Amino acid sequence: MRDLWFKGVKASDIAKILNIDSNLVYAYARVLGLSPRNRSVIKMSLDKIDELKDLKSRGYTTREIAGKLGVSIPTIYYYSKVLGLSKPRSKCENISIDSLKELYISKLTDREIARKLNSTINCIRRLRTKLGLKKTIEKSKLDLKIDKIIEVLKVKEYTTTRELRQMGITITRRLLEELRYRNPGVKWFKLRYVSTSKHQVFHPRMVGIRIIYLEGSEETVAKYIAGNIEENIPVRVVKILLKENGVPSKIVEELIKIFTMKSYK
Repeated sequence: MRDLWFKGVKASDIAKILNIDSNLVYAYARVLGLSPRNRSVIKMSLDKIDELKDLKSRGYTTREIAGKLGVSIPTIYYYSKVLGLSKPRSKCENISIDSLKELYISKLTDREIARKLNSTINCIRRLRTKLGLKKTIEKSKLDLKIDKIIEVLKVKEYTTTRELRQMGITITRRLLEELRYRNPGVKWFKLRYVSTSKHQVFHPRMVGIRIIYLEGSEETVAKYIAGNIEENIPVRVVKILLKENGVPSKIVEELIKIFTMKSYK
């Protein structure tokens, strides 16, 4: 009867199997000291019980196991107790303190460290607290966007609002101010005008484009701009339009050099 009770078999079914009255099932349960049935506890299949044992041995918390098995937390508590399963300590004990410290110094959060070390958040939080380490504050969405922009700038030295929009980043004044605070070498300008009264200098799609670049990469930016200028546009017209857009003089100078090399007139 003890095995049937632990497996969550209904009292009526136990009575049929043992060929006794259903009322005697509860009486025997009290005599044997079995835990009373909880209405919030549901019967689990043998496969789920095996999975419960496996997750417990791997250090998952009660809440995490309940989520994975799709049952209530009281159900996990009940089966853990009747099956004599130990608390999830093994996953914590196997964590390398040196690895935890190294990841903590890298500014990773408890969640990220747990994922790296194949552990649980509770284990990491408990060990971090024991080591006297403060909680790493998770980066805000703004910080994550700035990290992405800086990463792009390190690779190609410049980027545009169009490219950033494809990455899910919308440029705002606050973002630009924070970006400059994080990296004073970041510069930008916006192409408000793409034509004059006589010449269509840039393709219409370039209007409103903001170009963000690293100081010292003016030549790279000039090449990008040159690639978006319509053919047979006089250098003088290009120069005037760029100045009207507030393009830095160093970039204008580099652009003139490119036009001169290509014999643009």
